Amino acid sequence: MAYGRLDVFFPDGIIKSFPLNDDNISIGRSPGNTIPLETDTISRYHMSFSRRGGETVVTDLDSANGTFVDGTRLNHDEPRVLHGGEEILIGELILLYHDIDESPTRPVDVPEEQTRHIEAVEAQFSVTVEAPEIAISPGAHTSARVLVINQGEESQRYVIEVNGVPKDWIRIDRPEVEVRPGETEDAMISFKPLRRPESTPGNYAVVVLVRPKNQLAQQVSAEVPLRILAYSGFGMAIEARQIRTGESFRLHLHNQGSGALPLSLSARDLDANGGALKFTLPNAQMILAPGQRAVISGQAAPRRSRLTGDTRRYPFDLLVRSGDPSGFLVSTRAYLLDKPSFPRWGLFAIIGGLLAIAALAVVLLLVLFAPAPAPEIQSFSAPPLVEQGQPLLLGWSARNADHFEVQLNGTPAGAFDGQTSASINTAGLEGQVNVALIAANTSVTAVATAVVYVEAPFTVASFLVAPQPLMLYVEQQITVSWNVPNATSVRLVASDDVIGPIDLTAQGEQTFTATITNPNLTLQLMATDAAGESIQSLLTVQTVSPICLPAAQTLVYDAPGTTANVIATVPAGEQIIVSARDTSSAWLRAELVGGVHGWIAREGLECSPTFNPDDLAVDINAPVPPTATATPLPVTPTVTGNFALTATALARSRTPAATPSPPATATPAPTRSNLDQPPPPAGVLSGQAAPTATFAG
Repeated sequence: MAYGRLDVFFPDGIIKSFPLNDDNISIGRSPGNTIPLETDTISRYHMSFSRRGGETVVTDLDSANGTFVDGTRLNHDEPRVLHGGEEILIGELILLYHDIDESPTRPVDVPEEQTRHIEAVEAQFSVTVEAPEIAISPGAHTSARVLVINQGEESQRYVIEVNGVPKDWIRIDRPEVEVRPGETEDAMISFKPLRRPESTPGNYAVVVLVRPKNQLAQQVSAEVPLRILAYSGFGMAIEARQIRTGESFRLHLHNQGSGALPLSLSARDLDANGGALKFTLPNAQMILAPGQRAVISGQAAPRRSRLTGDTRRYPFDLLVRSGDPSGFLVSTRAYLLDKPSFPRWGLFAIIGGLLAIAALAVVLLLVLFAPAPAPEIQSFSAPPLVEQGQPLLLGWSARNADHFEVQLNGTPAGAFDGQTSASINTAGLEGQVNVALIAANTSVTAVATAVVYVEAPFTVASFLVAPQPLMLYVEQQITVSWNVPNATSVRLVASDDVIGPIDLTAQGEQTFTATITNPNLTLQLMATDAAGESIQSLLTVQTVSPICLPAAQTLVYDAPGTTANVIATVPAGEQIIVSARDTSSAWLRAELVGGVHGWIAREGLECSPTFNPDDLAVDINAPVPPTATATPLPVTPTVTGNFALTATALARSRTPAATPSPPATATPAPTRSNLDQPPPPAGVLSGQAAPTATFAG
């Protein structure tokens, strides 16, 4: 039986999963491993997984490039315990370990000072939430414990719900608990955000709701802060591992993490003598957004051109390092084929030798008598636009210079001797910035300039809806507030067109009157700034249904009236969702199982105090119940001095009377009996005799 699962992310985007069944599993590029992985960036026997005493441990097997767990390099042959959700880096591969059984352990010991206690003032129960400060990475999990104490005199069943985060992030082991009087029951809430770029890092307000199942008004809520950390990871793949002189290599990069990832590219010459190759990397620095892919092109060329000779094969490595705290370094091997212009012929070799001697003599004369060469800045690159707070990445190539200085608006920003790139902090910059690169040697300087615009980040500062949760099927006022600094246009759109679409200003608050019928209501705020950049924010609105409870067993009709057909019965205390009322407000439309509607008399229902049934929408298309009629039976007169006429009325079920009614004694005035009693349910035959009407003769 598997105790864990290992997901392997390859640089080209391929993902493979391996179940961990054996107590000892080795991983490396050799076919003799339990899990062989085809890549030149890991050792033949790189690392191992072991199962010891119910725990999973990972060990580095003295690998060349090392094994990194969540950014920390493991010491050789030193085991590290895994709990699930760890990110492991070996070479250019990213591995994610999942523990098969991630159920929270009971009990969870939480320090008293970190415990949150919430008690209902008017309710017959109290709730305690035990949870430490929660800060987890996507793929990992943590737990909170909910204690429900029944302070009443009867056993009660309580419902536990969690709002504020996506439903697939949470798991409640006991969504409902039954608690006896004076006793306590608990439930465990497991938080595990999915390891996807869409799992946005930040702070989330998790709301834990506890209420008696049949008493809606006694609801208790507690807010648990949940902080989701950003996780990092990237993939790299080269299109062709072998290129010729003059051709460009193409390197594919993919940010597989949930946060913006700075990356720097460099090249390493692997020639035995060293210094055989030179590299051109136009985009050595970049920042990838979560999930973003990019392609970098560059060139490798021999430092010395050859006119004659055999074709040579130069190996080199392309290295990509992440600029986040983990500092992941991934490399891939490539080769340059350099073919001389002429074959190795003797005559041309002699001519070449003579020319080389002559050229050498000229060069020596120039060196002896020529002044020191002036520095030359061959290229200088800077992005035209950078967001405030993000690093300003500069790159250059120059010759005959041994000192480099960068100035911003005439103010020195740092010296970068011996470097070909720089990263400048933009926290205090805004608007147009004049960037100057000064290259110098002992006597002369050269200057290259660029203009960069530093703009404040364009984000949605706030986007709120009140009140929450909203009541379904009830006409109510909804207040929406927003703030999008630097926005030139803002537009609000709601699902099902409940609100808007409506154009708004950059900041404000607006109240709408609407009736919500969609339980999955979402509001979308779309904004554009002067530069044409667009952002959007999606807000999921919490909704609740209007609930009523019958005091006694209640009949459900197919139309608002007791003359309609009975389609169901609802026992006392059963929750009923009501979605509309008739024009008289005496009947409420109930939502039944299977999408069927029915009508229940409002009298005898106890509705939640969170809404007023008179605010429900009127169903103007409600079916009209049939009109009750009475059909008289034949009358048999009897004479006793004065004569008496007896008429028998049919019941609503139209069942004829079994026997005629006995004659009635004449009285001074006519009387009626039993006509005001409620009729039997539709479709049910009455076994009693029909009521009679007696008149004096």
